[in-house]
Amino acid sequence: MRWRARHAAADCANGDRPYPHDARARIRAGAVPVHLLRQAQLAYAQFELETAEMYMDKLRGLLNDNLGREVPFIDRVRVRAWLGQVATHARACVNQLFEASGASQIQHPAHIQRYFRDVNSLNLHAFIQPTSSDELYGRALAGLEPNTTLV
Repeated sequence: MRWRARHAAADCANGDRPYPHDARARIRAGAVPVHLLRQAQLAYAQFELETAEMYMDKLRGLLNDNLGREVPFIDRVRVRAWLGQVATHARACVNQLFEASGASQIQHPAHIQRYFRDVNSLNLHAFIQPTSSDELYGRALAGLEPNTTLV
């Protein structure tokens, strides 16, 4: 399954992953040439992917626990914070694979450059942007009022 930013929310809602299960799937799909990857970079990308999946599993569990009832404020803040963490780690994974791919992959038709552009664009969205999500989560943990209406 190809990772596309505009389909990520719908895929997650359906229980699908918005990215391949592991970095090796990107290689088999031709998104990253094997001869340009170094083992350490591939391992780092896989760790980031697994961390993003962990946060997605936590997020999915929290949403399933709150089905059919009003979601408490702290849980809404957690959703936003964990989604920011998913975006952070997914971005780190894709950026690592992009860096490992070499200069030839920056060309427009290369799949990895599209993934790179999509995941970096997604990180700029107001609801997902990790820095503001982390700040909101920290404010909630400290007992302070939110400084945004996007909760």
